[in-house]
Amino acid sequence: MRTAILAPALALLALAACSSTPSVNVINNNLGPRAAADAAAAAPARSAAPVTRFDGDWGLNFTSNPSRAQQCPPPPTREVILAVNQGRAELQMGKTYTGMVNEGGEVRIADRLDRSIAILGSFQGERFVGEFRNGTCSYAVSGRKR
Repeated sequence: MRTAILAPALALLALAACSSTPSVNVINNNLGPRAAADAAAAAPARSAAPVTRFDGDWGLNFTSNPSRAQQCPPPPTREVILAVNQGRAELQMGKTYTGMVNEGGEVRIADRLDRSIAILGSFQGERFVGEFRNGTCSYAVSGRKR
């Protein structure tokens, strides 16, 4: 009987303790202005705006990387266009591949349906350098802004 009375009381005490736990913002505000500023400076900054300095059409060329494991299909013989608009990269090669360009000019372009990474690369001024993976086959990718 004693246990039946104590159990609900303990549950209520635990619930009250959880609801009175201060949030991180309250804790930061209680640290003082200097400590709160230091905590805010340590947090990574996120840009809400898309990275647009790499926007435009990029002509990409593919070169086979040697593979001893299997016979890989030949790379495209013509230049393939990588379109970047508002920081969103899109490449069409039989499938549609998409990705976002980050502040450093790095991009991961993945298959729209299964999200497997197809191209991993970076924009370097007016050049693009990366690698295209198709299963176990690998291709070097290089290109220039058109």
